[in-house]
Amino acid sequence: MASRTALGKTALGMYDYIQEAIDKGECLLEWDEAHEGRPPPVPLLKDKFGGERRKAKVRLVMLYKFNINCFQADTTP
Repeated sequence: MASRTALGKTALGMYDYIQEAIDKGECLLEWDEAHEGRPPPVPLLKDKFGGERRKAKVRLVMLYKFNINCFQADTTP
């Protein structure tokens, strides 16, 4: 299973407007919960762009399966 940050980074690569939102400070890729229990100052990417992250997850799963199939085809005698 892909990590939360990996999904966010994949979504960043897929959608320019997400990168723009991060650059403008409108959302954060991640937030360290050790900040004395304080909530993040702006929404997290996973909350603001949940649909895009789900699409990124599908893309990662498809790429993973494609790579496994290619590897099996290359190693089959």
